[in-house]
Amino acid sequence: MRRRPRACRLWRRRRRRRMSAICPRVITLGAGAPIVFLHGWAANADFFAPQRALADQGFRLILPDLPGHGPNAQPDPKLSIADLADSIADLLEAQAVFGALLVGWSMGASVAIDYLQRYGGRDLAGLVILDMTPKVANEASWRFGLSTGETARDMERTAAHLAQAWPKFPAAIARSLFPRGVPPQPERRTWFEAALSANDGPTMAALWNELARLDQREALGEQSSPILAVLGGASALYGSGLADWYRAILGPLSVFVVDGAGHAPQWDAPETVNALLAKRFSALALQS
Repeated sequence: MRRRPRACRLWRRRRRRRMSAICPRVITLGAGAPIVFLHGWAANADFFAPQRALADQGFRLILPDLPGHGPNAQPDPKLSIADLADSIADLLEAQAVFGALLVGWSMGASVAIDYLQRYGGRDLAGLVILDMTPKVANEASWRFGLSTGETARDMERTAAHLAQAWPKFPAAIARSLFPRGVPPQPERRTWFEAALSANDGPTMAALWNELARLDQREALGEQSSPILAVLGGASALYGSGLADWYRAILGPLSVFVVDGAGHAPQWDAPETVNALLAKRFSALALQS
C-alpha cells in the first residue's frame, strides 16, 4: 500500500493543480463521523440530496462537486479519472478528514477506487459502491458492463458526439437514471435534465473516454479496505449478473441489491440506502 503523501508534499502538489482540476464546490453538513459522497458522471453533489438527512443522525457529510461538474465548474477537455481522485485527496487533506466512509455513485465509485489504488485506504473507514461496474465497456470475456452491450469502441464514438452535441443527450441520460419499466417522476426528471444540461460537452466527452478505457476489476480484488456494493435491482445501466460478480469478489455479505431501484438507488430508495450507510459505518467502527 502506498504511503499517504506528507502534508507539505500534498500542499506543493495542490499548488501545481490547474484550477479546472480542483473541486469547484464543496457542501458540508452536520457533525460527527464523516461520510464523503462522490457523484457520478455529468451529475453534481446535489444528486445526493436525499442523503442530507444523515446530517441529523450524527454524521458529518462532505459532498463535493467533482472537477468539471456542477454550477461552478471550469471546462477542461483533458480531465481524467486520476485528476478527480487527486482532487479528493486534496479535499480530504484540506478539511482534515480521517476515518471517512467513501460513498461513490456510478463514476464516483471509479474515482474512489482510483483514490484507494494510488493513496491507500488506511485513513478511511471503507467504501460503498452505488450501482457501478468495475469495467464499463463490454468485451467478449466481460458482459457486466453497460446493459446496452457497448464496447470501448462504441463508447469512444459516443464520446465524439458528446463533445459536439451535448444538448441532445441530457434527456436520455436523465431517463436512464430511473428504474427499468417505471415511468419517470416528472419533477425529478425535469430537475435531472436541467442539472445535466449545465455540463460542458468536451469535458464530459473526455471523462466518457476515460470510462471507456476503465478496468478496475483487478484493483477491486486487491483492496484491503472494506467494500460494500449496493446495486439497483432494476438498474437501466447494468444487468443482474453484476451482483453475482461482486459476490464472487467481495463475498455474499458485501453485496446488497435494492429491489425496484434504478441506477440512482439513493433517490429511488433513500430510506433503505441511508439506513445501509448508517449501519455500515457503525459496523466498521466496531471492527476498528
